[in-house]
Amino acid sequence: MSWKPIYIAAYHQSEFGKLFDLTVPEILRRAVAGACSEIGAEPAVIDLGTVASACSFTLNEQGLLSGLLAAVPGLEGKPLESVENACASGGQAILAVAHKLL
Repeated sequence: MSWKPIYIAAYHQSEFGKLFDLTVPEILRRAVAGACSEIGAEPAVIDLGTVASACSFTLNEQGLLSGLLAAVPGLEGKPLESVENACASGGQAILAVAHKLL
């Protein structure tokens, strides 16, 4: 078996804090824009995506974040998922993406 290198080209974390003036879809759009700006690309070149959150359903009454992520232009039809693992959610998202690429 031959192994080839895999790369996670971009990662972006939304602002931390109380974002009462933003909707959940807007926070997700900003996160995608941030990740894309890190690599100078449009969302359409993204192969797959994982969104991490903690307590999203409790705090925002929205638990289907990957569905909202699919509403970002360029991401429709892509394999997208949501993960939640309390304070380890961001790390869990990276592990989930790496596992899919193996």
